[in-house]
Amino acid sequence: MQIHTLKIPSMVSEQIAHAVANALSTIQGVAGIRISLQRTQAEVKFDEQSVNVGSLQEVLAKAGYESTEVPNREEGACCGGCCS
Repeated sequence: MQIHTLKIPSMVSEQIAHAVANALSTIQGVAGIRISLQRTQAEVKFDEQSVNVGSLQEVLAKAGYESTEVPNREEGACCGGCCS
C-alpha cells in the first residue's frame, strides 16, 4: 500500500470535499481517503498494483477537480500543521 497526498485547490466547501471523496472511492484499489478541507488536500491510501497517482488525478479531473501531487515528507519531518 502507498499513501499519497493530492492538493485540490478548488476544494473549498464541504460539498466539494464530499464529491472528491466520492470520486476517489469509486477507484478499485483505493483503501482509504482522508480529506483536509483546511489545506485543500486529499490523502489517499491505495494498492500500487491496482492504481497509480496519475489515475487518481484523472478521475478527479473527470469529476471537475484539478489536482497536483504533494511531495511526501521525509520520516520525522514536520507534520505539516504549524509550519506549512
